[in-house]
Amino acid sequence: MKKIIIGSLILFTVVTSFYGCRKNDNPKLPEGIETGVFPKLTQDPAGDEIIQDVNSFSTAFTLDLFYPKPLPQKMDVRVVMNDDYTNVKTLKADVTSFPTKITVTGPQLAQLFGLTPAQVEVGDQFTISPDITLQSGKLLTAFAYGVNGTDTFNLAPYGSDALNTPGSNATLSYTKVCTLIMDSLANVNGNGAAELADPDVLEATYPVTLTREGADVIRINNYSTVPGAVLKLKIIEKSQTIVIDKQAIAPSFPGYPYHNWVAQGTGTINACDNSMTLKVSFSVDEGAFDPVTQTIKRPE
Repeated sequence: MKKIIIGSLILFTVVTSFYGCRKNDNPKLPEGIETGVFPKLTQDPAGDEIIQDVNSFSTAFTLDLFYPKPLPQKMDVRVVMNDDYTNVKTLKADVTSFPTKITVTGPQLAQLFGLTPAQVEVGDQFTISPDITLQSGKLLTAFAYGVNGTDTFNLAPYGSDALNTPGSNATLSYTKVCTLIMDSLANVNGNGAAELADPDVLEATYPVTLTREGADVIRINNYSTVPGAVLKLKIIEKSQTIVIDKQAIAPSFPGYPYHNWVAQGTGTINACDNSMTLKVSFSVDEGAFDPVTQTIKRPE
């Protein structure tokens, strides 16, 4: 029996209670307790999101406040490399105006840690977050650390509830990856041959052919082993991610009684071995399926 299960629609009735607040319900904070500041970092969509080439890496982000008040005295933008919280560097000091746009380059990040661009290796990660000086002078450090055996870990000044607040983002990370070469991605072994592992739908690994279509689209030919079936992948080079726009695939899939298969989804690329991981959602005339994971790799 196939692992993929046709989905069903469940409607929930949510009952919300409203109540009034009285002045006495909000007493003053106890002595010694003060209101903190929660930062918000927003990636500039025009900037690089990963480090493919250290020398050419250039990005920007906006440093702002998640809540408009209270204002801090200042923020100092700090960086750690590979989660080494014992070695924190300053990217930009004394930020007092919010929002503020901050730019950063690959050579700048490398220099902070005494490295040349060539010494930054695949997998190296730079994480950015601000130290905050409150109006009282109290310092909230972004990367204080604790020790668990031989491992260090971040003692962030914010609890998990704050960090998981929708729309919040207290840190940004940039990771060194292999440089993506589109011709290599779409012409595996020089002829476009690849293997697609599909453990959930067809429960098999089968051969496909990858071809370029324009500057940023790759076609997976022979998709789901259906002759003539094609899945188109839009490649976002600067983030090495994939967008699968909604598209009709085939009237039927082998082993299924459903009709008119449509796919959409997302994916990621590993440029070191030109492999791709897809997260695909299928719908048919009869309903929709849970998302499945498929991988595309070179033949061994």
